[in-house]
Amino acid sequence: MALWLTSGTFYERFRRYLQRAGLPPAGLHLLRHTAAKLRRDAGESVEEVSRFLDHSSLAVTTTYIRRLEGQEDRGWGRVAEAIGV
Repeated sequence: MALWLTSGTFYERFRRYLQRAGLPPAGLHLLRHTAAKLRRDAGESVEEVSRFLDHSSLAVTTTYIRRLEGQEDRGWGRVAEAIGV
């Protein structure tokens, strides 16, 4: 028996998980932001992150990364607690 997860179901679950973690509502694009920031924090180059995100140009990734790098993320502790880590 195949189980299908629609985009609507995925989004609704994502919103529910954010709420349970005490985080504000956010769109799914937040996952791309998180992946990009974690990769940069782990030492990957902008070029590597750009390839991962499949951006059309390095300029797009550079703009994207600049916005993220100055942000302090204070929600990870609540997220880890909510998912039992």
